[in-house]
Amino acid sequence: MAGSCMMAGQTCPVAAPAGQMTCWDGSTVANYTSCPAMPTDSAGCVAKGANWCVSSATSYGGSTGYCMGKSSTCPKYPPAGQMTCPDNVTFATTLTECPTVGSTTLSPTLKTCPDGSIVDKTWVCPVVYLTCSDGKTKVKSLSECPITFKTCPDGSKVESTVTCPVKTEDQVTACLGKNGKWCLDKAGGTGYCVTKGDCNILSDDNGDKTTEQLLALDPKQIKLAEAKKKEYLRSLDTLEKTIKRFDDKESLAKIAALREKLASMPVDSNVFDALEAMKDDILTLREVKDNLIASQG
Repeated sequence: MAGSCMMAGQTCPVAAPAGQMTCWDGSTVANYTSCPAMPTDSAGCVAKGANWCVSSATSYGGSTGYCMGKSSTCPKYPPAGQMTCPDNVTFATTLTECPTVGSTTLSPTLKTCPDGSIVDKTWVCPVVYLTCSDGKTKVKSLSECPITFKTCPDGSKVESTVTCPVKTEDQVTACLGKNGKWCLDKAGGTGYCVTKGDCNILSDDNGDKTTEQLLALDPKQIKLAEAKKKEYLRSLDTLEKTIKRFDDKESLAKIAALREKLASMPVDSNVFDALEAMKDDILTLREVKDNLIASQG
């Protein structure tokens, strides 16, 4: 056998070196005949600094016990007709009557580990490893898992544990997705989608038909405008992170106003003029940021 199972609360004996054996008092010798004589009574055992263990029955020679090394623990004998359970505390007539894990209070010398095993309080519990979301990495705590990213339907990248943003589709994008044409009434400021033919011709105040009020947006121009809006939004986010450190409330309010203006800006023939005007505001904010940084130098 490569080892032995001990009762709960007992300590394992120290293994003897190769080619030697362990005597009753814990010493190691080359052969049994070299072991010191075992005392046959309590007084002789205690005189040698060892433990006298009282036996449950009278052994050969009339002795009522036996001597064990001072590092060993005497076993606990059950009452007549009973047995000692694996917890080394409870006595029962059959093994099925012994308490199981969780059904009774453990011995003060024992503890329950996270994996459910019961060990001596002085022992280190077995390490329980968890599997990360990648299905491969093993860690002691999920906080140790490596950060992984995923690509959302809108093209953005987020951590694998974060829910992707809900992709909302505006009327213009929905129209172009159906191979339609988005028409805009300059006078009213409202638009509509045409899936067949061209934009309708409206009448002016004098009843004359005119095409000056109508605008069919080019899909390429719409995509370009949307790309510029996203670019300006990223610039505002970067400026805000820096300016927040200096607590410049006026500039922060300007950034918030520009961000709101971007969100509500219609994609029509005026969008590029509006974006060009906003570009000047962003350049001014960059100058403010540079001046704030220089003042701290």
